[in-house]
Amino acid sequence: MKKRQNISALFTIAVFYLILESVFGITCPILFLTGISCAGCGMSRAWIALLHFNIHEAFMYHPLFFLPPVVVIVMLLK
Repeated sequence: MKKRQNISALFTIAVFYLILESVFGITCPILFLTGISCAGCGMSRAWIALLHFNIHEAFMYHPLFFLPPVVVIVMLLK
């Protein structure tokens, strides 16, 4: 039952973000409301820079860009 609730919560958040972006043009609600970049701002640009083998640029976009895959691997091995 807990797994189903987690999936439902993730789905709801994804739909919320899609609506914000497609209807209102808001890509980051925290940045929009506060004017301060959230912890995830720059993560996509960092990964795109890494895919172009530009590690310095990736680090400049988001210094912790390497963390999400590490967390996913640890959670999968747990």
